[in-house]
Amino acid sequence: MRKSKWFISNKDSAFFKSDTLKFIKYSNPIEGFNDLYEESAYYDDTESIILNFTQKKYLNFYDKKFHMYTLSLEKWNLNKKDSILRISRKKEKDLVFRIIKVKKIFFKKDEKEFETTEMLVEKNNNYQY
Repeated sequence: MRKSKWFISNKDSAFFKSDTLKFIKYSNPIEGFNDLYEESAYYDDTESIILNFTQKKYLNFYDKKFHMYTLSLEKWNLNKKDSILRISRKKEKDLVFRIIKVKKIFFKKDEKEFETTEMLVEKNNNYQY
């Protein structure tokens, strides 16, 4: 997870309302453009939450609405033994996700095939460390 960037659709506030979520990893940068990815257009990330996992356990948490961003810095921890991803928030209750499945996915755009990763997670706010 370190040094990776993922997004999830937030149409109708799905990130905050849904119990099961699908994270898509940004894996295919568009050549010549800074911070644009093939996944953006194919999966339509205009209304999404972007999670940018940094090397030092910090998380850039973006709420992206029609290419306008709000950003907060959070901390993250991945318990590999239990497959639990915890995002610690400053003044709010932590977000806790149980990773259900991680798989490679393929998509085509303009006759080219791309590969990325999909992570299916379930909200689990009752989890105790």
